[in-house]
Amino acid sequence: MDFFIVLLMSLLLTIDMVTGFYLEKGIHLPISQTAKFILSALLLMRITMSKLTRNIAVMFLFFLAYTVFLTLYFLLFAPQAIQTLILYSKFLITVFVYIYYYTLFQTQPQKTLQQIHTIITINTVVMIINIMGTVLLNIGTQMYTGTGGFGGKGFFYAGNEISALWIILFAYCMFHIFREKKRHKYIITGILLLTSLSMGTKTVIAGCILFSIVFLPRLINVNLLKKFNRLFLVSLVSVLLLVVVFYFIKNSGMLDRAMWFYDRYGWTSLLSNRDIYVAEKIAWFSASPLLMKCLGLGRFLTVEMDFFDTLLNFGYIGVLVVYTFYIKIWLTSRTHAKSGVFPFAKWSKYTLLLILAISFFTGHTIFSAMAGPFIGIAAALIFYKPTSNLTGQTIL
Repeated sequence: MDFFIVLLMSLLLTIDMVTGFYLEKGIHLPISQTAKFILSALLLMRITMSKLTRNIAVMFLFFLAYTVFLTLYFLLFAPQAIQTLILYSKFLITVFVYIYYYTLFQTQPQKTLQQIHTIITINTVVMIINIMGTVLLNIGTQMYTGTGGFGGKGFFYAGNEISALWIILFAYCMFHIFREKKRHKYIITGILLLTSLSMGTKTVIAGCILFSIVFLPRLINVNLLKKFNRLFLVSLVSVLLLVVVFYFIKNSGMLDRAMWFYDRYGWTSLLSNRDIYVAEKIAWFSASPLLMKCLGLGRFLTVEMDFFDTLLNFGYIGVLVVYTFYIKIWLTSRTHAKSGVFPFAKWSKYTLLLILAISFFTGHTIFSAMAGPFIGIAAALIFYKPTSNLTGQTIL
C-alpha cells in the first residue's frame, strides 16, 4: 500500500498536467479527481491500519467525526452541499498526508525522508518543465491571458492553485541544496528563481523572494567568520534579484496589468479587488441565521481569500477547526526547532508561516487539491529525527 501511495504522490503533478492538457482541448476526463480520491482512500486505510500515538489518534478520530457531522449538516441544510464538501476534502487530504507521514517518521524516518525527497524532486521537475515550456516554447497556456498576457502555467488547468504549491517546492529545494552544500547550488537556484519569475504572480514572486532573503539565511548554519561574507552575499543577491525582477516586470504585461488595476482601484488592487467581494459576502453572512454562522452557509462561496472562504462555507466552527490545526502544528514546529534535534523543524516553521500568511490574502492555498498533499508533507517534516549508525554518526 505504501508503494502505491508514494507512486501517486510522485505523479500528482504529472496527472494534473495530463488532465489540464485534455481540458484545454475541451475534453473532460476526471483523471486528476480519480487519482486524488484513490490517494485519499489509500491514506485513510493505511492510517487505520497503523499504530497511532494518543494525540494523533485523537486528531484522526476528531476529523473523521467532524467530516461525518459536516456531511450530514450540508446534505440537510446546504443548497450546494456536494461542491462545498469537495472544497472541504481539499483540506482533509492535507490532514491525512500529515498523519500518514507523521506515523512513518516514528518507525522508519530515513526511508520516509528519502521517499519525500523523491516525491518533491519529481514534482518540482514537472513544474519547471511546464512553466518554462510555456515561457520559452509557448507550450501550454499563460497564467494571465488576453492582450499583453504574461506568465506561464503550462498544462495545469487550475493556475490559481499552483502559487502556494510552488512556494513549498521552492522552499524545500532551496533549503536542501544549501543544507547539503550541493556543488551546483547556484545553477539550481537560478533555475528556481527564473521559474518563479516566469509564473508571473504576485504571490509567487513575493513569497519566493521573502523566503530567499529573510528565511533562508536563518536556516543556513554559518560560523562567526562567515557572517560578514553572508551579509555581503545576501545584499548583493538581493540587489541583483530586484534588478532582474524589475526588468522582467517592465518587459512583460505584468506592469501594464498592475497599472490598470491601480488606476481603477488604487492600493486595494494589491488584493486584486478581493476586498470588494469580501464586503459583499460578509454582509450576506451577517444576515444569516445563527446556525449557519456557526456551521457555514455551505453555498460553495469564494472571495479568493482562504480565511474568509473558510468562514463563509464552514462558519465560526470551521475557522476554529481549520486554523487550530495549522496553529497547533506551527507551535509544535517552534518547540522542535528550539530542541535542535529535528533538522526540518525550523524550515517547516517558516514555510507554514508563509503559507498561513498567504491564505489570508489569496485563495486556493489551504483549500488546494494540488498544494494540500505538499502542505501535509511540510507539516510532517517537523517530526523527522535523524537516526544514528553503528559508529555513532548521524545519518541525514
